[in-house]
Amino acid sequence: MAKGLMTPAPTITKVPRYFPTGNLHISLPAILLDDGGVYRVGALHLGCNTLLEFCGLSEKEGQPLVRLFVEDAEKRQTLAGALRWERRNYWLPSFRFEGSGLNMVGTIFAPLGEKGFVYLLELTKEGPAEELTVGIEGWWHSLEATIFSSKEVEAKKVAWHDPWTGSVVFEARVGLPLIALGIQPSMDMELSLAEEGGVVHYRLDRRMSFGGGETIYMAFYFALGVDSDGARTTALHLRRRGWKALLEETVAWLEKKTIRVKDGDLERVLNENLFFNYFFAQGDCLDTDDLVLVTSRSPYYYVSVAFWARDSFLWSFPALLLVDKNRARQALLVGVTHYLRHVGEHALYLNGTVLYPGFELDEVCAPLLALEHYLLVTKDSVILEHPRVREALSYLLGIINSRKHAEVDLYSTFLLPTDDPATYPFVTYDNILVWKALLILAEIWQLLGKSSLAAKLRGQAEVVQQAVWEHCVTDGPQGPMFAWAVDLAGNVELRDEPPGSLTLLPYYGFCETSHPVYENTVRRIYSRANPYFFQGHFHGVGSAHFSHPSTFDLCNRLLSGRGKEVLPLLRSAPPGSRLGLRVL
Repeated sequence: MAKGLMTPAPTITKVPRYFPTGNLHISLPAILLDDGGVYRVGALHLGCNTLLEFCGLSEKEGQPLVRLFVEDAEKRQTLAGALRWERRNYWLPSFRFEGSGLNMVGTIFAPLGEKGFVYLLELTKEGPAEELTVGIEGWWHSLEATIFSSKEVEAKKVAWHDPWTGSVVFEARVGLPLIALGIQPSMDMELSLAEEGGVVHYRLDRRMSFGGGETIYMAFYFALGVDSDGARTTALHLRRRGWKALLEETVAWLEKKTIRVKDGDLERVLNENLFFNYFFAQGDCLDTDDLVLVTSRSPYYYVSVAFWARDSFLWSFPALLLVDKNRARQALLVGVTHYLRHVGEHALYLNGTVLYPGFELDEVCAPLLALEHYLLVTKDSVILEHPRVREALSYLLGIINSRKHAEVDLYSTFLLPTDDPATYPFVTYDNILVWKALLILAEIWQLLGKSSLAAKLRGQAEVVQQAVWEHCVTDGPQGPMFAWAVDLAGNVELRDEPPGSLTLLPYYGFCETSHPVYENTVRRIYSRANPYFFQGHFHGVGSAHFSHPSTFDLCNRLLSGRGKEVLPLLRSAPPGSRLGLRVL
């Protein structure tokens, strides 16, 4: 493959110091651990086909959109570097601060079902009473639109205090209003608001005298709307509901959805990744409330805010199903309606049109594998009666059949599971997915009473299986093994890619782990013969697309029965790690 034709993943050289959180409407990808500052607040916008975010200036400049401060009579308390963090219920960032007799707990949470978030403070002052000024300040530097990259939106920034609702309001206008942010404190506060050089600076604070172990709760409510009217009233709505009820409801939902396991470290890794997947791989659009499926709602992922059928249905969907079966059902229906037309194309915009062209065979198969998974877990065969589901079954089969070789029962792709061009078009892993998809279609049509069609599909799957054994097995260094890809003209390619690995063949039911051809394949993948096999503490397999040990490989080993060698690595993952554990 020509290197210039690849779009490899960028290398991250600095470990991010952010805790993300959010709900289905609001994303908070950049809460800085150093100072508790919120640097970006975003929402998906279907009308604009993008993620829109209110942004402060990066942590290097130290001007977040929201920052806490505490001042005594002499100076401002130094919070940077003094905050101790944890995740409440595996999702809500929470910090503790102790200094000069002041004990402070801060929790940042986005209530379920609301278009906003809350920055909550619990302040306890030991010793004699003392006057303190406590509040938040921030800088609205820009509005950014993100798909793969972030672009500043040329919008007029307007900020004011609204006397009707009591909200501080920021509104971005591009002729008509585009998006707005409303802010409400839980108690009366002093407000300063200024604009200089296109940057809006605000400060909300209250001077209080307290001590003797007295505890004061202070909350700041933030809300997004498509205009100032929605933002200012929603902020007031959140204040009316109150932080206590909002937090209790959110915690109750998280507790209900938490999966308990005996190993505490594994329970943490499992649930942090389940909730990150739930809230960042899908969401509801601010302007329409439509559910959309995305690679990520964080601008720090290099191909964020786009739809990949593979990402949504092979990687994200099993975890979504573990957390919320009803939401998984909605996601499936969105996949076979909103995204069906161009489902095999590399990447799609939020609205389902083509963003990054290029046919990928695994992406056509992905919704069918998700549908089977859903049926096995929920037993909800009623979904098959949905007219668009039946339409999708025929549509997906038609695309698969259009890729068949004229004489051999193998199917071609243009791009690989890494989204890079295929050297040879008949990729073994992709054809295993075709075989699996055909069997799934056969079972579904059998359930629907179409016995003759089911029998035909089972026969088609059988000849694909035979073709793989005949044409995709080649001589390897230790005997017969599966080729990565073939051209059916005598050329074969020996390698592997973790996003669509040959190690997964037993997981899909194609062969047993003890089959000699599979064993020889695995031996080569995890050997020096593979230039992308890495040894060391975090050992594993990468690829030309990402030349480092891959978390995909961790997942593949779990699925292929090698969990004992993976679990110690998962236990040692630091809090807040987003491992992309699509398989748990």
